[in-house]
Amino acid sequence: MYLDLFDAVWFPVDQPSDHSLREALLPIIVGYSTTLKQCRSDHYHWTRLAQPLHQVEPDVIDVLLVVDWWLRARQESISRVVRGIPLGPETLLLLGGALEQYNAWEPQ
Repeated sequence: MYLDLFDAVWFPVDQPSDHSLREALLPIIVGYSTTLKQCRSDHYHWTRLAQPLHQVEPDVIDVLLVVDWWLRARQESISRVVRGIPLGPETLLLLGGALEQYNAWEPQ
């Protein structure tokens, strides 16, 4: 996954297409989103934060911040790319809130 993302970001000399970047981010974000939905379905453990998943996984945020850093150098943003991926509202809310703390999420 990381090598595909690296290829999508670094190898196009001019600018990566949104499609290739979203395609490379898809397994990372969808894996997070699916796990998040499964954890939220267990209301008892979710409300007590007793899950094997942190609500904002550091690895996912790290990847998105690195891609955002690269995109900003090209006058783009990770928020626009992520919003183009069909995700549930809870996933967008958590990702947006975490990325906003690093000035990497733009209001819609």
